[in-house]
Amino acid sequence: MLFSVFFFFLAYRLISKVATLPLDGLDFRAFYTALIMLKHGVSSNFYNLSTQFFWQNTIFNLPSKTYLMPFLNPPFVALFFAPLANLPIRYAYLFFSLINTVLAIIAFFLLTISVGKKSFVQTIILFLFFICFSPIWIAILQGQWSFFLLISFIAASYFFPKNKKFLAGVSFAVLLIRPNLLILPILLLIIKKQWKILTGFGFGFFVLTVISCLLIGFNGIKNYLLLLSSTPFWGDKLTIHPTLEPTLRGFLQVLLHTNSLLPVLPLFIFGSVLSLFLVRKSLLNFNFGALITITLFTSIHTNYHDLVLLLLPCVFILMKIKKIQLMIFVACIMSFLVNLSYLRPESTILLFIFILFFYTDYAPIVLRKSQFYLRKLLDPLP
Repeated sequence: MLFSVFFFFLAYRLISKVATLPLDGLDFRAFYTALIMLKHGVSSNFYNLSTQFFWQNTIFNLPSKTYLMPFLNPPFVALFFAPLANLPIRYAYLFFSLINTVLAIIAFFLLTISVGKKSFVQTIILFLFFICFSPIWIAILQGQWSFFLLISFIAASYFFPKNKKFLAGVSFAVLLIRPNLLILPILLLIIKKQWKILTGFGFGFFVLTVISCLLIGFNGIKNYLLLLSSTPFWGDKLTIHPTLEPTLRGFLQVLLHTNSLLPVLPLFIFGSVLSLFLVRKSLLNFNFGALITITLFTSIHTNYHDLVLLLLPCVFILMKIKKIQLMIFVACIMSFLVNLSYLRPESTILLFIFILFFYTDYAPIVLRKSQFYLRKLLDPLP
């Protein structure tokens, strides 16, 4: 409870300061525009960029169309918070950010509960790691949906080992908020013939799709799919900046000094297949930590706030380490790498490599060696 109060107080102070500044530079701009469009009954043209620019320009007075921040989430996402459209943007932003803060606290407790019994020292380490995990603060302050996705993965990882596979599948359906994150999990479910999970996912998918069709119609959904399929080829356009994305693709685009997908595509495919091969056993055993990490690493489009999902594998890894000294050491490396990736997005590849290392066949041997030498190094200390 003390952790929750401290985190909420810290988040509230930051949100309140941001809410006094111009909000047109935040991701919340696109979400708020979608709420206003739904309120005014925009349907089949909902994902027309000209229509989105008209409404966004009406609210924020944009200098030109190049400043448009397109809404690329499914329409059901906006429906659940449609009442916020009746509030001035500052109050809507404050309210939504506080909801995100509560979701972040819930996610922390769900993660700590899911890893089982732990000591007070381990809980302190996890909490300090949590508040130093910069994607959390970026997601909250930008007004993003990352915590809904994180809780979806946590729920799936909870239901799956308890053989509640239908509920695990329904949890996966929430990932429709970011459809590109669904490709690898669905392929893995098909390969593993997890039909109960796929049935649950199909049910959730059907419900959310029906809601979306009722909101914007079949033509609106078709326009959404066309828009979504075009985004990988936009290059540096409309708030999509490939060289700034914390993924394998982003690293390769920086390496080859290009914003175009085509020049990096062969290397991207090779790197994705290689990473999948190295952690294939963890994936085939449906290890959710490995699944999340690989999904983000090989995603065609991932932003920094999406790295919130890495909390699950990071916490799972830390809680598997028995020695407190080694746990602190690994937590410090992870924290350093994730915060470094905010300053240098291309360096995120080091974070992914470090996390994926724990899911390879070589990890146990190296960890035992590391623990042995670290104990020798620390034992002489008073």
